[in-house]
Amino acid sequence: MNSRKRKRPRSPVRLPFGEASRLETETTLLVLLSAADLFMTYTLLWQGAHFYESNPIAQWFFQRWNIAGMTAYKFGMVGVIVVLSETIERHRPGWGRAIVLLGGLAALVAAVHGLRLLLQHG
Repeated sequence: MNSRKRKRPRSPVRLPFGEASRLETETTLLVLLSAADLFMTYTLLWQGAHFYESNPIAQWFFQRWNIAGMTAYKFGMVGVIVVLSETIERHRPGWGRAIVLLGGLAALVAAVHGLRLLLQHG
């Protein structure tokens, strides 16, 4: 029997302070769902004037810089959520994961709502 402990494979995701991410799977899910939300939002806004961005901050970015501004805003927010969640997870295990999953759920709800609008009115 081998008495050496197995080393955990190194994570490709590294935080600025050198530790591996503790929320890789959850973060990946959040990014994918946020991309789906952004894609659905863009599709709806492209359809015409009867669709609009209901988030006033995202709308502000969209009016000034079109989809590039909205993309920067939305993924900037995802980045903030990920960094804060990773930090919180190190101090309060389980809480950071809950925050990322809640963000993912919000993105999923937004994407599904957008799809429903597109199917009904697009």
